[in-house]
Amino acid sequence: VMIPMPHVFIMGGGHCGEAIARLLDQMAWPYSIHDTREEFSSEQLYPRAVQCITSTVADLMSSETEKTLNRFSDILLLGHDWAEDQERLLSLLSIFTGAGHQLDGGQAPRVGVIGSRSKWQSFEQEALREGIPQHLLDQVLCPIGMNIGAESPEEIAVAVVAQILSAHKGVRPEQPTWRQSS
Repeated sequence: VMIPMPHVFIMGGGHCGEAIARLLDQMAWPYSIHDTREEFSSEQLYPRAVQCITSTVADLMSSETEKTLNRFSDILLLGHDWAEDQERLLSLLSIFTGAGHQLDGGQAPRVGVIGSRSKWQSFEQEALREGIPQHLLDQVLCPIGMNIGAESPEEIAVAVVAQILSAHKGVRPEQPTWRQSS
């Protein structure tokens, strides 16, 4: 049985995006990259990316639909600018509002946001003002990555990719391993 590998959409090609892409390269998982800055979404920086997109968030999202976004298993918001990540999040969730799908990597891509509690609270308040339903916001993973105490971009990459792998394989990390079960 061939199980399709995750296809990760990295939205924000800065330090964490680069570290995640390097790890995905090692795992031979496909990924695409978007950044509003050409130097952070170039084929030179991401030679193994399926797609390198340099555009405004509005231009990118104007060409995306629920169907086209389903080419991704996971969409990671890793932008250098809160405003860009908020625009990305609101655009993505607007596309999936009313669709009735779960952001689970199957029905629709999982959506993860890097950030602090205050960043998320600000995003959540703005999304609610824009009419995004709470049940959809509750499905967004923020902060992304398993809680392993990650601080550096490389550690964050390990935490994020481990979370994607766990979800992809349907394994809950808190479950006992074969050695721990009776």
